[in-house]
Amino acid sequence: MKKSKLIYFLLNTHIAIFLGVCFLAQLLIDIPFLFVSGENATNDSLEMIKQTSGKAMVFFAAVILAPVFETIIYQFSVIKIITWVIKNTAWSFSIAITASAFLFALSHPYSIYYQINTFLVGLLYAIIFLISQYRKDWPAFLVVLVLHASWNLFACIMDELI
Repeated sequence: MKKSKLIYFLLNTHIAIFLGVCFLAQLLIDIPFLFVSGENATNDSLEMIKQTSGKAMVFFAAVILAPVFETIIYQFSVIKIITWVIKNTAWSFSIAITASAFLFALSHPYSIYYQINTFLVGLLYAIIFLISQYRKDWPAFLVVLVLHASWNLFACIMDELI
């Protein structure tokens, strides 16, 4: 099977460049949603933590806890289970990517716009997870975790600045 130039690049480039490309892809996914009004697009759980425990705890929850648990549940577990049950076929990858993204979006019910955005980001994370399984530098789990945590850190910083 002949790999496309993009897949070859993503598999063989330095991890920092790979993560940078993935971060930019997520930024491109998120940009259109900045201009869509999201009725109540706030995370009630984070708002509650902010009121009771302060910004430091919100930072910890958003940048550390959420990426760890969400990567374990929505990328690692879902993708591994589906590809194990269906075996390694094109169908198993397609179903795993879609299921992972769908469940990831369901866990972010802040608004319909946010769920659509999160579904698209979930597709990206699932694809990155699958590609990262074939890279030789970092485990796929760690790649998605670092990307997710970096994005949440970026969002926390932007939330404070804007």
